[in-house]
Amino acid sequence: ASTIHPTVVFVVLILLVAPSAFLQGKNLPMWLFGAMVITMAMTFVWTRLVLRSIEVRRIISAPAKVGEPYVIGYEVRNTSRGFACFCLWIEEQQTKNATWQNNFLKARGWIMEVGAGETVHGEAIFLPTHRGEPTFDGIRISTSFPFGMVRSSKVIRQEVDVLVQPKVVQLRP
Repeated sequence: ASTIHPTVVFVVLILLVAPSAFLQGKNLPMWLFGAMVITMAMTFVWTRLVLRSIEVRRIISAPAKVGEPYVIGYEVRNTSRGFACFCLWIEEQQTKNATWQNNFLKARGWIMEVGAGETVHGEAIFLPTHRGEPTFDGIRISTSFPFGMVRSSKVIRQEVDVLVQPKVVQLRP
């Protein structure tokens, strides 16, 4: 089943409510239109405000092996004293300095909540496809909480190399 993006639903509702609000000049449609515009503005401000206080650190544990799942950990810290952050997506960026996309299939990590002043850990599970020593460069952290209409993101640069060892094959006797 296909889903409809919340922004599309919002735009359709605005297009239905706006003419009624402005052409009829009645209180209820005007209040509804105002509430919808304020909701959109709140979402935009909230996502930008919350991401300002989020810090991310990549955790690399051991070399990767071709064909075996490889876990990259992320330490996510919220330095804010009063705002919690919800529904965070963590992705490795494909930049000109990063070569990881030649050796790994793309993956994402997800964190449900980082409370004010808390540090949580998340992970993304990558699948190595080729051996080598790829470079990871930028980490993009994004959220569209609370209504899913506006996505805000922030890129944190942390360059690191990961050794991807060749696949181990059992030889016949």
